[in-house]
Amino acid sequence: NLQTIPKPKMWEDATDAESNLIRQCFIPEEGFVLMEADYSQIELRVMAHIADDDAMIEAYLDDRDIHNETIELAGLMDEMPDADSDSIRRVAKIVNFGTQYEPDDRSASYVVRRTCAEAKVFITEEQSDAIVAAKREAYPGVTRYYNKIKGDMKQQGYVETEMGRRMYTPWIDGWGRQVAKTNNAQWREAVNMPIQGTAADIIKMAIIEIWNCL
Repeated sequence: NLQTIPKPKMWEDATDAESNLIRQCFIPEEGFVLMEADYSQIELRVMAHIADDDAMIEAYLDDRDIHNETIELAGLMDEMPDADSDSIRRVAKIVNFGTQYEPDDRSASYVVRRTCAEAKVFITEEQSDAIVAAKREAYPGVTRYYNKIKGDMKQQGYVETEMGRRMYTPWIDGWGRQVAKTNNAQWREAVNMPIQGTAADIIKMAIIEIWNCL
């Protein structure tokens, strides 16, 4: 992924991170420097816009920290009374980024537990269930977005970015475990595409604008 050069994960030792092996490939010629420009939290911002979630939009318009918002709105300090502030903030980031494309609550809860464990923060299933439920309640526009995507899959058989690029993801009619499993996987991809696709569109247009400016 040359559009975003990888960085150390938040739980890794920055001096010994696996991504450093890739970053060594990006070395400027002598006398030159590489400049990195980044849209901060672009996918979360795009989600706020597309989902039309009042809480997320208000936080971004007021330039508030979205992770601190999640700590407060999802009651993470109440759910993790014995955790230190760094661990709670790590969980807030995991909840915001890790569950954004998980419309199924059970899957989202599993992702939170698994990713927290990778980040050396260990929570119970009951805690992750409660955290996901609180996040859904805090950002109801996101849940409405999930349901809209499912409706688009059933009614028109595709989803699209804000710029009109489409991905065809028809909902499969029928019963049975395999049908449900396939539909849930398709639903997850369909939730993802308008957000990541729109973010990619914006960045590609920005790259062209930067090139023209230079």
